[in-house]
Amino acid sequence: MSFPVDTKYTPERMSPEELSATFAARTDTLEYLLTALRDQSAAGSLTSFLITGPRGAGKTTLLLMLAQRIEGDPELRRAWLPVRLPEEQYGVTSLRDLFVAALRALAEAGIAGAEEALGDAETEVDEERSRDAALEALRRLSERLGRRLILLVENVDALLRRLDDLEVATLRRLLMTEPHLMVIATAIRMFPELTGYDRPFFNYFAPVPLGRLNEAQVHELLDRRARFDGNTAFRGACERHQGRIQALRFLTGGNPRLMLMVYELLSSEKIGSVVQALRRLVDELTPLLKHVLEDLPPQQAKIVDAIMRAGGTATPSDLAARTRLPLNKVTSQLARLKEAQLVDLLRGGKGQAAYYTIPDPLFCTWYRMRYLPEERRRIEILVRVIAVWFEEGEALAALRALAGGGAGAGGTAGPDRGLLAEHYAAALRGTAHAAQACDLAVQTWLRIGDLTEAAAALADLAPSGERGAGGKEADKLVELASWAFQRGNGEQAAEAVEAALRLDSGHGPARFLQAFLQARAGNAERWDAFLRRVLESQQPPTIRQGVHLLRGWCRKIGGDLPGAIADYTAALEIPRGDAKEAAKAQLGRAVAREALGDRLGALEDIAAVVSMPAAPVETLAEAVHTRAHWRLREHDLTGALADATAVVDLSQAPPNWVAGALACRGAAKRALGDWKGAFADLTAMTRTAGFSTSCSISGLELREKLRLEHPELADIPPALEEIPADTALDQRALAILLASRAQERDARGLSLESLQDWFRVLALPAEAPLIWASAACRVLLFAHGVMERRPEMTAKTLDTVLAAIAAAPAARRVELAMALVQATAIPPLRDAWRQLYERLAARPEPDLREALAPFQPVAAALASGEAGPLDALPPERRQFAREVLSRFEPASPRASGIAGGPAGDQARPEVSEPPPQRSGMPTRAPSS
Repeated sequence: MSFPVDTKYTPERMSPEELSATFAARTDTLEYLLTALRDQSAAGSLTSFLITGPRGAGKTTLLLMLAQRIEGDPELRRAWLPVRLPEEQYGVTSLRDLFVAALRALAEAGIAGAEEALGDAETEVDEERSRDAALEALRRLSERLGRRLILLVENVDALLRRLDDLEVATLRRLLMTEPHLMVIATAIRMFPELTGYDRPFFNYFAPVPLGRLNEAQVHELLDRRARFDGNTAFRGACERHQGRIQALRFLTGGNPRLMLMVYELLSSEKIGSVVQALRRLVDELTPLLKHVLEDLPPQQAKIVDAIMRAGGTATPSDLAARTRLPLNKVTSQLARLKEAQLVDLLRGGKGQAAYYTIPDPLFCTWYRMRYLPEERRRIEILVRVIAVWFEEGEALAALRALAGGGAGAGGTAGPDRGLLAEHYAAALRGTAHAAQACDLAVQTWLRIGDLTEAAAALADLAPSGERGAGGKEADKLVELASWAFQRGNGEQAAEAVEAALRLDSGHGPARFLQAFLQARAGNAERWDAFLRRVLESQQPPTIRQGVHLLRGWCRKIGGDLPGAIADYTAALEIPRGDAKEAAKAQLGRAVAREALGDRLGALEDIAAVVSMPAAPVETLAEAVHTRAHWRLREHDLTGALADATAVVDLSQAPPNWVAGALACRGAAKRALGDWKGAFADLTAMTRTAGFSTSCSISGLELREKLRLEHPELADIPPALEEIPADTALDQRALAILLASRAQERDARGLSLESLQDWFRVLALPAEAPLIWASAACRVLLFAHGVMERRPEMTAKTLDTVLAAIAAAPAARRVELAMALVQATAIPPLRDAWRQLYERLAARPEPDLREALAPFQPVAAALASGEAGPLDALPPERRQFAREVLSRFEPASPRASGIAGGPAGDQARPEVSEPPPQRSGMPTRAPSS
């Protein structure tokens, strides 16, 4: 349910009931004013009051509540008549205009005689006589009603600036001599007309400052608002999260308007509307706030700008360095700014470093959005509110909903959704989810179809190590193209490159990336020619180094390892190249050398990366992680443990390398017999941020295998139940986790629950063929168990399994089919296996039929019940067929870890893919 507070910017639109029910925090100030009015009810001369406070502090609401309380109190109503003038009085430029505006307000309130008096004053041509007529009319109305007039004037500083000096002096004299007229005014702060010794209103108004709300006042404000709205969920959250409320008070500076904005943000299903409303408010404040800056002396304006560019808080020394002003001038100007309530001393002083800040959060928000380019994309206070109120997982889930445009997208659409996604992503900066949040924000803009905004979001939100140096729009689009390509979206990469070239047809990096994408699409000759031209031209060292790196990578993935090594070596030997790129080249050469069997050279390259002071942390982590796995593979368990631990302990190491290192360390500990330590590391791997997309799959398999092997771990739930529900798992990892949980459920007799998991594995792309085949075997066993009651079950299940094979990529179908016929060669599935073989052999793919040909005699023997014809086969094929047939005998060992027996037995396929000689069936059929 949504709880919009439409009146937080225009409280005069509140109903009396809403105003009274939600008025909070300023009760003491209201009672002070009401007491002062009671004391002056019969006084000969009147004292006027000036309420000061930043925008949103509650000045207008206080005036409205004051008028309402006067009208509702019999004693005060007999003595006083509040006359509220509209907030914006741009038409009031003289005393005559002020008095006429008061008559108009009385006429609109239905006061008898006011409309006639207004007409007389308006028809009088002479300005002075019109003023006197209006003033006399106000005097007569007051005397006739027996009620003194209280002019409620907002932004009185703006009004006084529009009057000339003579009229200001006349107004002061009238207020002091007219016993029927009082002013209760508001202003953001004290202003020169009140503070100058030579000014008519010096020390005239009794000051009524509105300070920042304290914790109790904030709680009262939010509670009364939520109580009036019937928002029980928010009231409960306030009680549970007092610390968060305190943090929000600090963020908003205790500003009631901003606190109500926070309330709406946290209560609304359409959070995007809050973003829009605050942006509109900032736009509406521009004329007023711009005027404040323009009225400042140049040195003061420069100091305010320096404080904002320093993040909102700075010491005098910092400001002196930023403004290039002498320190004594900075301190004197700060004193004047503090006196004018434009800056405040946050802490320090009296011998300690003094920190000055801008106390008005709305002014800070407006200034950042208008004058600081890096902060124009989002509203910083909303980012901080999101970061304080929502847990990281909650914010990430909301961001995922925005990126997908789903039900949790807050009712926002189009650009509003994109901007809101950026707010959530910015709130997750500095957390383990920062990179993922950046990707989701960029994806949101791409779904909306705005490449320019997507590129700007990437430049703004990407971790510093991944952010491009370019600041122009074309540079950002090229960064976006690179980002899209790295995530496998060549089409979006091409669109971004084309957009960059439309802005700058000669943009070198864009042309380079365009050629690369064309090469990836098959135009290798054009690509090679382009690279040669770049290397032969007089390009800067960093460009040539980058070209060698890119070509080395292309050659490596293309299988040309010597060529890759040559390019990586060339990148290392370029004088004045980039040290970070050199580290990447050194690591690339290490991997290529290891693939060619040059282990010594590969280890030398890794050691060189580790010793490079300028090596980026992600390159260093990858290098040590790579060496850890090499050592594990060579059974250097001590070295593998040391390297894996170094990655885990490396500050700011990317999560994917930490997860992989934990997997490697877990495997090394298991090999050393420390299976408890291994399980702890592998469990930590599944809880590592970023694990879902980049963890070591072998580590995940090993973790679940350990859990199933050791009875001591029987009470530990499967990893799938420990991983947060909103984690985006890759398909292979999800298949492993589902299969592990299915085995767990099988062991506890939860057949239907386990069957659901096996069916989910079948529905996934077959990234783990043996796991997929185990799932197919399990569901076929279930179908066999109910076949007598529902004969169609086996046929339907076969249809499901074969449809999954048909939907797989052509290159995977043979592998899946072979895994399936081996996994299902067990006694209960004797008949189902034959049907499976026949339907697979009938498929049109020649390579599939050829792979299945050795099984044809097995199918014939099962159909006839005679094994004699097998004697006519060549020896190798005869042995293979007899081995397969033996798998269907009840006493024979089960293949692929199947522990099923008769129809009712539970089948428990292995989670991890078995080594080639685990089963009794040959893993490769003899050539036909």
